[in-house]
Amino acid sequence: MLRAELISELTALRTTFQDIAVRYQANLEAQIVTCINTLSSEQADELPEMARDEKQLQAALHACKNMPLKPQKGRLKDLRKIHSVVTALVEQLAHA
Repeated sequence: MLRAELISELTALRTTFQDIAVRYQANLEAQIVTCINTLSSEQADELPEMARDEKQLQAALHACKNMPLKPQKGRLKDLRKIHSVVTALVEQLAHA
């Protein structure tokens, strides 16, 4: 009886985990797309200050290029690194 209940709970947990993972991925991808769209503006006056500053752009590029990621391992710490860089970039681009 307890095993069956645990199996049921684990099955529900698996579904909840999948829902959370899908939503998290969608949210983070939306933030990345927002950054891309903001940086893609052809009008210099529409660009946030960060996007016009060579040093800040270089620092952001460095942060993106130098993340030691191992996607084949499926590590949570890799997701945290990506999340951290994207969140920081979104915040920098949000300040006009």
